[in-house]
Amino acid sequence: MNRILPILGRARNPASGGGGGGGDGGAPPGWGSVPPLGCWHGIGQPFSFAYNNQGQLIWQPLRDYNAWLRRPANIAKVWGNTTTTGCPNWDAVAGGAGSSDATWAGQLNEVNPNRAFDPTYWPIANPIVIALTAVPWSHSNPRTGSSWRRPGIWQEIARGDYDLYYTRLFRRIAYRCGQIGRNPRTVVLRWNWEANGDWYSHSIGPDKANFVAAWRRCMDIMRNAVGAVLGAGKTFLIEFGPSKQLRFGSGSATERLWNIYPGDDWVDICGMGIHDNVGIKTQADWDGMLRHPALLFGEPQEGILDWFDFGESRNKWLGTSEIESNYEARTYFPRTQNMHVMWTTGFEPVRQRYGSRFLYHIYLWTGASALNRPDGWGEPYRQLYGL
Repeated sequence: MNRILPILGRARNPASGGGGGGGDGGAPPGWGSVPPLGCWHGIGQPFSFAYNNQGQLIWQPLRDYNAWLRRPANIAKVWGNTTTTGCPNWDAVAGGAGSSDATWAGQLNEVNPNRAFDPTYWPIANPIVIALTAVPWSHSNPRTGSSWRRPGIWQEIARGDYDLYYTRLFRRIAYRCGQIGRNPRTVVLRWNWEANGDWYSHSIGPDKANFVAAWRRCMDIMRNAVGAVLGAGKTFLIEFGPSKQLRFGSGSATERLWNIYPGDDWVDICGMGIHDNVGIKTQADWDGMLRHPALLFGEPQEGILDWFDFGESRNKWLGTSEIESNYEARTYFPRTQNMHVMWTTGFEPVRQRYGSRFLYHIYLWTGASALNRPDGWGEPYRQLYGL
């Protein structure tokens, strides 16, 4: 295979976090014993509640998932507010203006800190994944046609133009961990998730080399910031979590996800977002996503197994912080027709292939994809992962 890798440093001791590997599998330090299913499981957006006009709670995803599955989630995934209004400028990237570690605004607002960091909602021993952006919309780099909006953003970050804001961001999360006694190694940063696409403010675009340099700089800032707040050597874990899309660099069919791998010292977990973009009906529909070039709308995609095999070769933990079936069709996401294939003969063999190195799967629980349907659409999932 034509692998164009950045220079890789020696992997850090897994016990240190922030660049450790999966070793022979098992749990990261601080996570406790591996759950009975063989990995952690849970949902994204678990704390996004909704109320009706009478003030009655009508949407509480974590409660509904736990009750339906009859087995409580043991990992949660939350997103920062990276919309054009939620993250318009650099103060918003940092989690608010000013230098106070106690500030929790900007992109951090969507994390719902009064739930995600409240032990009565989410136990401090249970790991949590936080998806955050490094780029505000004022400096965003999505693509329109063949043009990238701000292709120089990664050079700016790599040379240190915005270090102050990253320091504030990571200090604030560390401070909240310290308030409740959460081990920072139970916090996973899904930094610049799906940056290999062209739809987020933090899209890579053509500048692969500076993206890697910027990633490394930001994660070094993270380690220093967390250590300064919680003590030397304390750190969050780092997930490099691309999607299957290969819309970066030259845009050629030879681009692969390992061309933008940040390096062993700056990644703990090789993740991948897995969505049903084809409306799975047959085993061939699922199998077509496993190996490159997995074609979607005529465009080559990375293979699920190719990427996880690469992560295994780098001695990393693996996982998916975002996996979803579709009950209601929407743009780019047809209705999943065969849930048995999606889960029983599709995803579950992939999970088992990597044993305890596969650390977690996190289902994207939304109104269009919630599994607790009265028609039994989600039953294959419950049969695999419920009681």
